[in-house]
Amino acid sequence: MTTLTSSARVAYLGDGAGRNFPVPFRVWSLSELAVVLRLPGSLADQVQQMGIDFAWDGSPLPGPGAIVFTLPPPAGARVVIERQAELVQELDLVASGAFAAETIETQFDRVTAQMQSLAQRLDRVPQLPAGSAIERPAMPEPAAPRAGQLIAIAADGSGYECRVPAALGLQTVSAFAASLLDDPDAATARATLGIGTQVDLNLLPTDTTGGAAADHVAFVDASEAGASNKVPVPAFMANAVAALGQLAVAADHELLARSPAAGVAARVAASLVGAGKQTIWIPAAALLPRLTAGAGPVTTELPGNRLVLRTLDFDPLVQEHAQLLVQMPKAWNRGPLTAAILWTHASSGAPFNVVWGLRALAAGDTGLLATAFGTPVLVTDTGGTPDALYRSGETAGFSPAATAPETSLLAIELFRAAADPADTLPVDARLVGLALHYVTAANTDA
Repeated sequence: MTTLTSSARVAYLGDGAGRNFPVPFRVWSLSELAVVLRLPGSLADQVQQMGIDFAWDGSPLPGPGAIVFTLPPPAGARVVIERQAELVQELDLVASGAFAAETIETQFDRVTAQMQSLAQRLDRVPQLPAGSAIERPAMPEPAAPRAGQLIAIAADGSGYECRVPAALGLQTVSAFAASLLDDPDAATARATLGIGTQVDLNLLPTDTTGGAAADHVAFVDASEAGASNKVPVPAFMANAVAALGQLAVAADHELLARSPAAGVAARVAASLVGAGKQTIWIPAAALLPRLTAGAGPVTTELPGNRLVLRTLDFDPLVQEHAQLLVQMPKAWNRGPLTAAILWTHASSGAPFNVVWGLRALAAGDTGLLATAFGTPVLVTDTGGTPDALYRSGETAGFSPAATAPETSLLAIELFRAAADPADTLPVDARLVGLALHYVTAANTDA
């Protein structure tokens, strides 16, 4: 048999799906087959094991074939297969015996395979150019005393030697750079650069690491004209505030703030800090069923964990109501209110909807309580799992019929719109409570 392939090595790129990779050269023994995997971006070879990482698929040896990976190599992974022929000679010719042509040819093929294995290894070894007069250049031997040293060409150019980095020759610099590098101090360097003792801070590089607390502020004391002083920012601010002395207390103060979106500074009234949307939690037990068409108060103990719920149960056929009274804070801006309804239900089968309604009235000092409620708002929520807690979306804004005075007593009526076509839950809807939202215009009721 002749050997017509000159390679003992083949490489492929994985695609994340393929597991079969052909081996075009002849293999005499599976023990001489070496397979490595190099992942994308890695410089380390992962040696693959026969019978664990891959299997051989081929005709009886010697001959070509294919390796089949247990798992597909990742996309972009480099698969390298090479024959590392054993450097042995196993042919034993008998004196005066017959010379079989196939036996001799097989041994020649084996020798060729050994040379190919050596050649593919030598192909990855650094070599001097063909015209070099140096033969067998010796490399410095790695040893602990040479740790951290670099390989350099010897001074006479005859070979290689190890040198510490500091012993390497310096690069050539311009005459101007040389005159700057040999300046003994900062003042001399500034004079070389032509900037004297005055520095334009706008020309200095900035450093955003560490935050302002790690930075320093430069200043000149009145008694030290031209002196160069610096102090950490927190210390500078503390001394600056102390130097302001005792200030009179104003009715309100302004704070310095920064808008992250606009990237600009702004002044904010201290009374507005913390003002905005607020929430009051109102449990069902705080609501009173209306005497006319009122919801039914119920105390339930859940069978699984003995959790006790005090709910108001609203009928699926008759519109029932419950009310609460709440003293609104003076900081309330007396704008529209919103709410989210928290509720549950017993067994009902498939998912069904509940339509909740809310309306309000307000009365101040000497105001009439027997006045009309404002326009109601409705919110629909979907249930379906018994004893699960449901939280409705936030309602639209609702307000008392008349403008609410300051420090209003607010009456809120909650009902189930059982007659609404969208309300399809066939059993009682059990109110757990509601989250009442309002907006404040100040952070205090003073």
